[in-house]
Amino acid sequence: MKRKQPERTFQTDLCRFLDVALPPGAWYSAIPGGNRSVTTTPGYRSGTPDLLIVYKGRAIFLELKAPKNYATALQRGIHADLMLAGAVVHTVRDIGAAYEFLVQFIPLKGKPQ
Repeated sequence: MKRKQPERTFQTDLCRFLDVALPPGAWYSAIPGGNRSVTTTPGYRSGTPDLLIVYKGRAIFLELKAPKNYATALQRGIHADLMLAGAVVHTVRDIGAAYEFLVQFIPLKGKPQ
């Protein structure tokens, strides 16, 4: 039986939106390691948020969570470290919330449907 993966579906949909909504000069990438997979890449830090968007020199990290899921203590610690380093970090639960957060920093093209 295949497990439901609401956060993965959310990430797929959000990435499709970012592909068309980010303006020139913006860049994003998913950071592997979620969905209980083991990432053995040297330098990977467990608890790192799911997506990184860079726009005009600002690092914006998004932690994607299904409606009833919450960031772990490890994730919250990494988020605090990133903010201390000058990054923006935010947890979002749907594309609408991601849009409302990102539009504060990036002039997105269009709204999610």
